[in-house]
Amino acid sequence: MEFRPSRRRFYTNYLISVFLLVILIIARIKSVDTHGLDFLVFVIAMLFIGDAEGRIWYYRYLIDDEKIDIISGIFSRSTVTIPYHAVSRVELNESVIGRLLNFGDIVIYPHSGQKIVLLGIVEPHKVYDFISDKLSE
Repeated sequence: MEFRPSRRRFYTNYLISVFLLVILIIARIKSVDTHGLDFLVFVIAMLFIGDAEGRIWYYRYLIDDEKIDIISGIFSRSTVTIPYHAVSRVELNESVIGRLLNFGDIVIYPHSGQKIVLLGIVEPHKVYDFISDKLSE
């Protein structure tokens, strides 16, 4: 199985961007003097979108029968491989919005003690169940 973080995970970034751009458009239509802040508002809105899109394209998760690969990077790539025998436990975190839109974060706890978060997984229950089954084998 191959996953990228879902855009659903970053809905707040997109909502804030849309809100800022709507304010900017309304100010332009009503000819409100923004004292040059319109460019700043536009840049902030684009930064929120850029943050979300950057995270979506930066991470890729490969989950198979033996291991979990977390591939990060856009131009240069880095891969972290976690075999199932090195995982002590796994958690599924879903917000209320996540349950409504069917996405969640899967937290993996290797024996090393650190935690690794797979962000914005669509249909997280299927992935969680798959990993849990592999841990119990």
